Amino acid sequence: MAIHVRRGDILDGDPWSYSSWASKYVPDEFFRAFVAGVEGPVIAFSDTPAAVEHLRQGCARVVLAHELLDHGALTPAERDLLELLLMAGCAQVGAPSHSAFSRAAAMIGQCRIVALPSALPADRRLAAYDALLDRVIAAPGSFFAPGDLAQSVSYAAGHAAGAGRGAELVDALAGQRALLERFPFLYRELAVLAWTVGRRKKAHGLAQQGLEAPLMRNRDKPQCRQVVLVTQNEAKDGKAGRDGLDAAFLDMVFTGRAAEGPIMPALAYRLLRKGGRAASALALPPELLPALAQPSPDRDKGTILPLWALRVDWSEFVREAGPQRELLLWPEFWRKLAPWADDLARIEAALAKGDQPPLSDKDAHWLGFCASVLRLHGRLNRALAILHWLDAARPGQMLTCKRLADVCFAAGNDKAGRRWLKAALELAPDHPLLLLSAGLRAAGAQDAARAASHLQAAAAAWPELGLTATLGRAIGREMQADPAAGAGLRITQSS
Repeated sequence: MAIHVRRGDILDGDPWSYSSWASKYVPDEFFRAFVAGVEGPVIAFSDTPAAVEHLRQGCARVVLAHELLDHGALTPAERDLLELLLMAGCAQVGAPSHSAFSRAAAMIGQCRIVALPSALPADRRLAAYDALLDRVIAAPGSFFAPGDLAQSVSYAAGHAAGAGRGAELVDALAGQRALLERFPFLYRELAVLAWTVGRRKKAHGLAQQGLEAPLMRNRDKPQCRQVVLVTQNEAKDGKAGRDGLDAAFLDMVFTGRAAEGPIMPALAYRLLRKGGRAASALALPPELLPALAQPSPDRDKGTILPLWALRVDWSEFVREAGPQRELLLWPEFWRKLAPWADDLARIEAALAKGDQPPLSDKDAHWLGFCASVLRLHGRLNRALAILHWLDAARPGQMLTCKRLADVCFAAGNDKAGRRWLKAALELAPDHPLLLLSAGLRAAGAQDAARAASHLQAAAAAWPELGLTATLGRAIGREMQADPAAGAGLRITQSS
């Protein structure tokens, strides 16, 4: 048996230590839980032998790989190779989920990687989380180094929210300014945790400090921006605060990783349930919310709406490869359709026979949504059959026309796609997201003038909507526009 205690530059080196690395670092508590569940000696491999000395206090079964080799007679390359072969011969290796060294050992030999902490038995994993949270709060000086404490907070924060101890952890660390400035991702962890437990003022202050911290990495800023956005607009009165929140929400939902974390799904449910400009723009029928909403993973923290449900009808706005892949893979295709799977099968079987089953307004809502899921996952013929039937039974629906356009574009039938998109625009000429979609389609056809015209119309329809400028910049990068057309796009972005 073995463990791989990964530390190195991600904890102590700059600039890597400024951010969190939960997939590469594992706190001691989880290693000890792994050791407790196996028999016999456990060889510990590490780039920092002193950290293993700290870990194995009171655990005599842990043996340092460093002690098994004559390091004085070996070059670093020889040592690494021998350690790799030694690890490959172990039965199991408890390691971080993204440990390249242990994965290489598994490819060479027959060792099985036990990804920590996720692969631990539930009871031992929970006990280890509790022990880690206790140590972070009560004994922060007991960690091997400040970097170990900082990385451990990322684990402890998520557990604290579900264990009802979030406020306790925030109070224990929020005042440790030197630690937070040295490891600025902690501002993000504590701000989100404070927001989750209802400490809105504290959350806003921590998030603002995080955005102002000179060492804060860009990858850690989005959730701080989310906290500032939500807390600022919650403090505003009236329509201006609501509209500002709606506009910023849409920009984050469709911009890269800006919507990661627990805040946006909770906000999505709130905004879609109450109605408003964001709900109107997304056009997700409120009747679908009960089927799509989920309990918050944080204990007793209400309901969330998974963001994929908002993106499926506007997937052309998701421009980056990572979020596009996540939209396809999470949740899986069948899970997206699960609430209506049986009824969908019945309707599709009837349509395949040439029947025209009765259609209620309620059925039209979920059938249109399912058609968008089918289109997203490449089931274009199935999507077209449903949408053509819906259009015949309920003509004059903007979203049906837009969905038909999306299927046609996905099938490479751009002429039909433009025809259906034009029909949708005739039904809703001032719909901001529809205008943005038309702008993207025009840019894809290298029609810069028409793209600029649609972007200008979208900006006029909703001047506060930052998504217009975001997509305008994307269009400017992606299309080969002539100078005059490029100038038109730049005007749109600054309007």
